[in-house]
Amino acid sequence: MVDQLDAVFSRANQTANGIHNKRVNKEVLDARAAREKAALEDEEANQDLTDAYNEIEDQAEEILRLSESETTLKQEVTRLKEQLSQAKSRGDQLTQEVDDCRKEIEGKDGEIRGLQHVARSKTAS
Repeated sequence: MVDQLDAVFSRANQTANGIHNKRVNKEVLDARAAREKAALEDEEANQDLTDAYNEIEDQAEEILRLSESETTLKQEVTRLKEQLSQAKSRGDQLTQEVDDCRKEIEGKDGEIRGLQHVARSKTAS
């Protein structure tokens, strides 16, 4: 009877060990699957980070290019404003010269009228 009980306990122990081993094997397989899934997710995340970094670099280069263009445009605007200021100054100068010439012409016109009046007076006398 003891032998039978030992045999029953031995079989029960083997069954328990088999169940335990199956659980452990399943847990090991689940852990491996989880590790593989995490590795894939990590790889995808790294690719996303690389893509984002590359996009940021591209945008930074575009911003730098636009900044340089803006600087060039500001310099051109400044140069054109200076030219406009010089042109206005020259226009004012020419306007003054024209005004002076008109006054001189008006003075000469007055002299001519005076001389014509004198000439008519002498011719009439």
